[in-house]
Amino acid sequence: MSGARSGYPQLERLILERFRLNAAPYVGGLADTSPAGWWRCLAVAQHHGLPTRLLDWTASPLAGLYFATAPATEAGADRVVYRLPTPQALTAEEFAHRFPLPPWKYDNQTILFLQPDLTHSRVSAQSSLFSVHPGRLDRWGSELYEEQVDRITIPGDASVEILTSLYRFGITRARLFPGADAVADTIVWEARGKVIDAPAEMGIDDAV
Repeated sequence: MSGARSGYPQLERLILERFRLNAAPYVGGLADTSPAGWWRCLAVAQHHGLPTRLLDWTASPLAGLYFATAPATEAGADRVVYRLPTPQALTAEEFAHRFPLPPWKYDNQTILFLQPDLTHSRVSAQSSLFSVHPGRLDRWGSELYEEQVDRITIPGDASVEILTSLYRFGITRARLFPGADAVADTIVWEARGKVIDAPAEMGIDDAV
């Protein structure tokens, strides 16, 4: 085992503890330092952009299509959606009962799935669940899951049309990331795509 890899649990613990302490004013439920509390904290941290041993999945095909195609460009690289048979997911409490350790001590070599608390607005909106990987995420899945995964390629030049269709079904950044920032992002996208009416002489830079 390399020195960098052997030091990963200590790094994981450090950044997760710092997230718990510094994000507590903005996110509820982070005071719990039981194993189940740490697994819940890990899921919230992943949702807010902290690098973790988790990999995001969604039970919603439309949400998955949104994440694959946003941001859209007229002539960009091809996009990919990975489809996996619905796994059996464990709650944080079930995970802690099965592995009564905090995440940085988790060394199970079988990739399992974690169902985060649906009380978190992003989790509920995105129909989220996570695959839990041993140590660093050097590979996104085990051989078992790679055999079961379907890879669906989306031409890059189709992303704009797909995002527009998803918009008509109510799948927007404002829907998937509840909050004022995402509402503003969606309105800017609407204006740039001429989904909403604006005076002809007014450009998006003037509007925002």
